[in-house]
Amino acid sequence: PKMADRVRHPGGQRQRDSHDVFIVLLEVEVGAFADGFTAMRAADVSHDVAVEAIGHLRALFGELARHGAQQAALAVTGLVEDPEAVALRCAVLAAEVLRAVE
Repeated sequence: PKMADRVRHPGGQRQRDSHDVFIVLLEVEVGAFADGFTAMRAADVSHDVAVEAIGHLRALFGELARHGAQQAALAVTGLVEDPEAVALRCAVLAAEVLRAVE
């Protein structure tokens, strides 16, 4: 919820947070995400948090134009040749995870 809260309160946004999510999406296998979210949704103690996290992933990163994907691109502007490619890859990876967990 930290990133979702920051989107609701401009000025608190940190591009680095979005880039960190991008790195996790790159490094963690889709199957590991699916297994983890399946286990969390099955447990009473973590079900609500897992459902909320999936919603945030969809809302912030699920498509190229979403805020999180664009923030990830902004975080690497000047560091990579094509920051928009980072946003696209971020959205594609998030969509893969969402397909696997839904």
